Amino acid sequence: MICGEAKLSNSSYELCDELGDGLSTKIDELSAHELMESYKFLVSMNEIEELFALVSACYADFESNLFTVALEHHVHGENASSEPIELSIGKKKDRIRQTVLSLLTAYRALCDQAPQRLDGITAGNSALDTEFKRQISVAFDASFEFRLFDALRNIMTHKVLPFSNA
Repeated sequence: MICGEAKLSNSSYELCDELGDGLSTKIDELSAHELMESYKFLVSMNEIEELFALVSACYADFESNLFTVALEHHVHGENASSEPIELSIGKKKDRIRQTVLSLLTAYRALCDQAPQRLDGITAGNSALDTEFKRQISVAFDASFEFRLFDALRNIMTHKVLPFSNA
């Protein structure tokens, strides 16, 4: 990485090896700029990948939870435990509700934060930013699932949780 404020002259920078033997080398201003832009690009890509990984993990938890609840119901029936049936069903609904809310929240975080992260990738290229936002809008308009996710997240976050026990 470029050594702190190690600008040696108007056209020269010092590149430090912080992980290795601590040696440094001089690079020109254009190379230093390209290196910094590449670093910002990689950081932004990693942040988007982490957001997507969170959505994927929440989806896997949701599917696993649905499978577990269905399997428990199939193997043990409505009320295999000694607790009242309302309590047993309520606990299953709570597990499903929690994973649905986690998935929808992760999805919203990805949608809300990706444009800011893309700024590091597009380097301020407004045409690319505009095209990304247009593609999201087209996908939203064309996909019932996209709109359902958004509406369900809004309802769960701002109004009431579905699958109520009442």
